[in-house]
Amino acid sequence: MEVNFKVGDIVQITGSAYSKKLGQFVTIKKVCNTQAFVVYPDGEEEWIDYDNITQSGKVKDMVNHPSHYNQNGIECFDVIRAAIGTDGLRKFMLGNSIKYLFRCEHKGQYLEDIKKARFYLDEAIKIHEEP
Repeated sequence: MEVNFKVGDIVQITGSAYSKKLGQFVTIKKVCNTQAFVVYPDGEEEWIDYDNITQSGKVKDMVNHPSHYNQNGIECFDVIRAAIGTDGLRKFMLGNSIKYLFRCEHKGQYLEDIKKARFYLDEAIKIHEEP
């Protein structure tokens, strides 16, 4: 079996041996001949056989560029900016940051949620700094 996994790749758990984690996306931290050492969004780490993970042609980034926020090459944030203006988009970003911080302790995706909060806060700062 030829495997092209590398450190930093984001892969999906597909093996039934990990049924409670099936479908989750994890980040590869180390690789060896038959296994990858991965970290889950909640910070848990473990070795997983390559047979139990899969990687689509495009690496999925559920924090900075989730594919479901881009339809036919149009970014959701561009549509929001067009609809409510730049200041409205900045406020939207701040609101989303608050939302992810508010729920991070309760949803079971703590690390992913605080990274998303940081992403939205960083975007609000970028918008504020625009000329």
